[in-house]
Formats: sequence, C-alpha cells, structure tokens
Amino acid sequence: RPMKEKYVCIGVHTGGPQLKYWNYPKGWDYVVRYLNHKGYKVLDIDLNENQSRDGYINKLPKGVIKSQGKSLDERINELMHSEFFIGLGSGLSWLAWTLNKKVIMIHGMTKPWYEFQDKCVHVQNKEVCHGCWHNHKLDLRDWSACPEHRATERMFECTKMITPPMVFKAINKVENEYL
Repeated sequence: RPMKEKYVCIGVHTGGPQLKYWNYPKGWDYVVRYLNHKGYKVLDIDLNENQSRDGYINKLPKGVIKSQGKSLDERINELMHSEFFIGLGSGLSWLAWTLNKKVIMIHGMTKPWYEFQDKCVHVQNKEVCHGCWHNHKLDLRDWSACPEHRATERMFECTKMITPPMVFKAINKVENEYL
C-alpha cells in the first residue's frame, strides 16, 4: 500500500488535444481541496507533471501528492489501494476501470455511451456543445482541435462548462453508492 491514509488517484492529463482536457479554470484545484476536506489524500498518477503545449497550461493541481514516472506495476498498485479514480477520457481511466475501481470521468468530446458504462460516473454538461468526436473526423495532432467552435468564445465549452460542483456531485455519488 503506497500510504496508510485513504486516498484518491487522479489523472489530469491526456495524450490527446486540448479538448480532451478539463478546461474549467483551476477546476482540478477545487476538486483537490474538496477531496482533502472530505479526508482524502490525492495522488496524481500522471506520467508527467506538465503537459502544457501551444499556449495551453496543463500542470498538476495544487495540493496533490506527485507520483510521476512510475512503472505500470507501481501504477496498478496505487490504483488498487485507492478509494476511486477521477480522470479524463484517457488510458488511466480505462486502466482504473479494468482494475474494478470506480471511475469518475470528466469528458466532453465523446458521449457517455462511447466510454465504459459500469463502475463509472460520467461528468458532462449536456446543455452545451458536446460529443463532437461522433460527428467530425478530428485531427488529434491539432492541439487546438475544436470542430464546432474553434477560435470563438465557445471553444472547448464541452469541458469549460463542467463546473467543480458537478464533479463534487459525482464524488458524493461514488461515496454513497459504491463505498
């Protein structure tokens, strides 16, 4: 066990373009504070601390325990002993799910049916543009890919409009239904 206290693993990075990230300003900082307030340590298990690119700042949130650069076996051990996992539509979410962990997935470019369903709470804002992955052929090498609203105020609204309270609600649901 990596630590004796109860903890949650998070993954704030993804290998894809910016639209796969949670683009709510300082959203992860709010989530880490909320989890700490609830008595959890927060272990960030991303490969890198910084995935900033093309003017977009993607760094680890404040207050996390950093655990970068570990082997797959070490990652599996960290996930196995965690209470649950919070991440994006990325490989870490899928890894947590295959380990039978409860997953909170924050995503906007895909619809919930595209990702796994069981043991997962999907956090999306269906009142704004979302699911572009299913309607457009996206060039995932284009870090600014946003087929509906590129270079407008609505760019990345699918994740900008996912608020911290929406994630808090998902955390509470996982605690109440699964823990």
